[in-house]
This record gives sequence, C-alpha cells and structure tokens, in this order.
Amino acid sequence: MRNLFSLRFLSCLITLILITQHSFAESKVFFAPAGEVSAMVICEESGYARTYSLFTSGVARMHYDDATKTLDNLKFALLMKSFISSSPAFTREWFERRPLSINSEDEIGFVQSDPVRFENGKAIIKGQLVIHNIRKDARFEATLNKFGRMSKTTDLYDDGTQSLGFSIHTTFKRSDFSLGSSENSHFNDEAILMLDIVAK
Repeated sequence: MRNLFSLRFLSCLITLILITQHSFAESKVFFAPAGEVSAMVICEESGYARTYSLFTSGVARMHYDDATKTLDNLKFALLMKSFISSSPAFTREWFERRPLSINSEDEIGFVQSDPVRFENGKAIIKGQLVIHNIRKDARFEATLNKFGRMSKTTDLYDDGTQSLGFSIHTTFKRSDFSLGSSENSHFNDEAILMLDIVAK
C-alpha cells in the first residue's frame, strides 16, 4: 500500500515538474520600443467635456505564453516630458506641483505583481503604478488584441516577426501622485490612463 502511494506521489510530482518546465519553456520575452506604445490620459473638465492628453515616448517589456494565454512581468515606462495635452490649462496643472527641467528623465512606470491568464481575451493586471517616486497599487483592465506574426515586407519567404498586441486601462487620482488637482481646479481629480502596446 505504501509502495502504491509512493508511486502515485512520484508520478504526480514528475507531472507537475514537466508542466512547470513546459510553461517556462513556452514563455517568451517581448519588447515594445518607443513608437509601439501609445498612451493617453483622459480627464473630464467639470463634467462639461473630456480633455485628451498623450505621451509621445514610452517603452514596455513583458513575458507571454500563447499556449496558456499567460502574461507576466509586464513593465512599462512613459517619459513625463513627452506629455502633451489638448488643453494648455491641463498641462499647466499637470506640472504645477512638480515642474520639469528640459533634461528631466521622470517617468510614469508600472510593474506587474502576479502573472495573469487571458480568459476570452480579457484579464485584470495587478501591480504598482509609480509616479514621482510615489507607489500605489493599481489594477489595469486588459484586452488581448492579437498574437501572431507581423511582416513589414512583401517577400513571400518572410514569415514576419512574432508579435503581441494588447490594450490596458486604469483609473487613478491625480492628487495621489502630485499631478495637480485642487479645490479650485476645473478638472476632475480622477483620470483614465490608457495604453495600446505592440511588442515583438
């Protein structure tokens, strides 16, 4: 009886090890350089209209396993000085508490805390949002757009580069990160951060 139990335990252990090894073997590192990370901040102006702002420079890195639809170790950084807004007033408020020098390398960053699996193309990515060295827990709603091979040539023998595309968004309070917002502000404290990422 003991021998039978030992054999079953050993069999389960070997199976678990093989599954774990398979998962790590299939996971691949993807990188999205500047130009492949589109980021937007949306904020309402006293309920009258939305103000749209962009980051023109950002990068991202992550691990992805298409066999299990698992995303892990997502990190992104948006260069603060690349921020531009449709509203000059919102731009002034965004930087009023933390003015930037022209050589500043301040960033908005995010670090994923736990791996997630896309179910029907949807997932919740948890981690920490970092702005002005202030860290806050954040939850990004994610949509897996496409995984496949992207070719930029007409060469029939060019299979293209394995590519991953997904979109994420979250809501945050600007006042939590010294990004303006006061009782006299015309803009809501709550803002939406949205990213579209294409990584290879």
